[in-house]
Amino acid sequence: MPVGIVKIKCDADVDNLVRQIRCAARSTLNKLTSMMGSDYMEVFHEVRFIKFGQRPLGNISPTSAEQLTLAEQFNQSSHALTTLAAAKRLLKAHLDCAGLELSLTTGGGRDITSINKGGKADLLVEAEVFATVDTDYNSKLSDEIEDLSQKSDAKHRYVFFYCPSDDHEPSERCVQKAKQAKITICRLTKTEVI
Repeated sequence: MPVGIVKIKCDADVDNLVRQIRCAARSTLNKLTSMMGSDYMEVFHEVRFIKFGQRPLGNISPTSAEQLTLAEQFNQSSHALTTLAAAKRLLKAHLDCAGLELSLTTGGGRDITSINKGGKADLLVEAEVFATVDTDYNSKLSDEIEDLSQKSDAKHRYVFFYCPSDDHEPSERCVQKAKQAKITICRLTKTEVI
């Protein structure tokens, strides 16, 4: 199986992965807390440039012992948690799939793909997932809709996103684009993601 890809079949599989991410975050936070007596600029430097963070899911990475900067750990954890929250929704909505294949690293490829029951050839579900402070930032939502509409033949296609601010809803242009392409846009809540 490619690096960063995991298969899940139930909520318990998702919960186990979330526990691993939380454990890695706790460990990194403990290191960060121990630095707090230092000069504040020294702490900023350490946070930005020094690799004292860790891979949120080290067991799926070829270099699991490799440390990350705090920003890298934030990004990888955010992507993985958002993908896992979307997977929980999809498991409930599509009982006819045998499970889901998730790309939990920030590399390329589809974020979520269904595993079909009984060797069915047709792909049931594909989804893209992202977390952002603004749904229009870097045209991310529009780009994900475009990618799914052009490169996915799945029966059910989704774009899941998490945005903590209620002020940032998908633009009407994106909503219409998704509707035309028969792609469902789903907003994840903070409770689902963390």
